[in-house]
Amino acid sequence: MTLVGERRRAADVAVRRPKTAVHLGDGRAAFRYLLPAGVLLLAVLAYPLYQLVQISLYEYNQPQASGAAPLRFLGLDNYAELVADPKFWDVLAATVVFAAVCVIGSLVVGTALAVVASRARPVPRMLLFLAALGAWA
Repeated sequence: MTLVGERRRAADVAVRRPKTAVHLGDGRAAFRYLLPAGVLLLAVLAYPLYQLVQISLYEYNQPQASGAAPLRFLGLDNYAELVADPKFWDVLAATVVFAAVCVIGSLVVGTALAVVASRARPVPRMLLFLAALGAWA
């Protein structure tokens, strides 16, 4: 008895890999891609932050800013004066309350819209998403 077809070699057979959406790996590649942006962000923010700390430790008014008067080192006296002012604590409390209300309100509204969007039909869902995109524009 003889074979009519060609003989297949082991190298000709394709190896099937398991079907996965994305091979995630161990995550090191993502950090290598993010590293240049992180270094650039740190470089751009480092000098202004240094300047802010330096200015906060000196007497820095209009004459010092224009160069008409020398800088005078105050140390932490500016911070001590700030903490001793009762208006600072009122403003800090108002800021914390405002931030808390904004964050909690955004979470509540966002969650409610997500529930509505998940239960809505395709056309109303699309209109809801378009309205959200319009708010960002």
